[in-house]
Amino acid sequence: MNRPDRRIITLFVFPIIALLACMAAALLIPEDKPFIPDQHALLEYVNELRLSAEASLAPADSVPIRDVFLRPLGQRGTVTISLVVQASSGAYAIVNGQRLGPGERTDDFCLAAISGDAVTLTYNDGSKETFHVKAP
Repeated sequence: MNRPDRRIITLFVFPIIALLACMAAALLIPEDKPFIPDQHALLEYVNELRLSAEASLAPADSVPIRDVFLRPLGQRGTVTISLVVQASSGAYAIVNGQRLGPGERTDDFCLAAISGDAVTLTYNDGSKETFHVKAP
């Protein structure tokens, strides 16, 4: 009876050992769980980053950027623009029932500009909003 040649057996032994090692590793190593951060902790971390970045990067003469995410609900009342008038004596608009010209203020905002059918308001927090009035 012929015995198999040692060289042929050697060719098959190492790949079989490697295959068994891979299978054992796949069975023994636990599966990775996806990292899902706690939403509250993540938002606090982002807020801390924002505060530290503002403190370290803001020059002394810079204007702070309004954070749109920190504005409390109901901070502003509704703004109603009833009329926009462009006359030779000057432009004015009826805003929340008051006659206002460019540069005039209320408790909540300043009427920054009137152009054509648009009125631009600058709020006390520095934000601007433009309203376009359309004819009925």
